[in-house]
Amino acid sequence: MERGQHIGPYELESRVGEGATAEVWSALHRSLGVRRALKFLTHTGKEARRRLIFEAQVQARVRHPNVVCVHDVFLHKDAPVIVMDLVQGETLDTWSQKERTPEAIHRVLCEALSGLAAIHAAGLIHRDIKPSNILIDGNRRVVISDLGLAREPQGSGTRTG
Repeated sequence: MERGQHIGPYELESRVGEGATAEVWSALHRSLGVRRALKFLTHTGKEARRRLIFEAQVQARVRHPNVVCVHDVFLHKDAPVIVMDLVQGETLDTWSQKERTPEAIHRVLCEALSGLAAIHAAGLIHRDIKPSNILIDGNRRVVISDLGLAREPQGSGTRTG
């Protein structure tokens, strides 16, 4: 991926994150003029594609202000691309490096737990909750991201990823 590249209706602007199996770019929807985050696989193979599509499907089930919203998933050159809200801010990793008031810490933890409760209410277990998957945007809103390892509880009778 590179800056200025067109992926569907989006134009890539800059890479905003990278994990073990994927990278996330900020992108501008050329017709609508809205910025979104696009998540791409960095590894190929059927299992990796299946996992990313499953991630989009489960994350789209959760509609909550403290969970990153998934808007779409589509194929680009036979690889899935997840379209999500672009959360501009910092990870809890970075945020926690500065001295914070007890009130600020309490607020951040309560919002993170509210997002996790919404994920659980949707019948999912996150399984990869860590400071780098908790984002704090410019308005101080806390958002849970990356449901790539999410599963439904065992015994739920539903096939999971």
